[in-house]
Amino acid sequence: AMQARVQQDLAEIAGGRHSVSFAEAAEPVMGGEFLGCGALAGPPDTPYEGGVFEVTVRFPKGYPIEPPRVNFATRVFHCNISPDGLVGLAMLSNGWMPSTTLSQVLSAVSELLAHPDPADSRSSRSVSRACPEAPRTCEQ
Repeated sequence: AMQARVQQDLAEIAGGRHSVSFAEAAEPVMGGEFLGCGALAGPPDTPYEGGVFEVTVRFPKGYPIEPPRVNFATRVFHCNISPDGLVGLAMLSNGWMPSTTLSQVLSAVSELLAHPDPADSRSSRSVSRACPEAPRTCEQ
């Protein structure tokens, strides 16, 4: 069931109108998980515009009951992305719903690049770099 759902999510992206390119298959990795790789285009009117950012998505054995883990392979200075590339997004933790698709996840990650959430900061050093225009807000 998990593998079928992963393939369904990947097929949705392949047929959609997203600023993302993603592999049409996810490869099995240790522990019964699957790993997919892709790229997100930097959102317009942001410091990331014009950039292409490699991402990996690790689908746990319990997917879609358990959320996927999204990491940037490309270094990104952003207050919601840890130094090792892990994306901090509520929908990928306590806000996860099994009906959420990979397409929705990647759209939310792209939206996060455009609109940082300082309340869910992953790195205090990244906060000052990613949010220099509003340091007081970002430090809360």
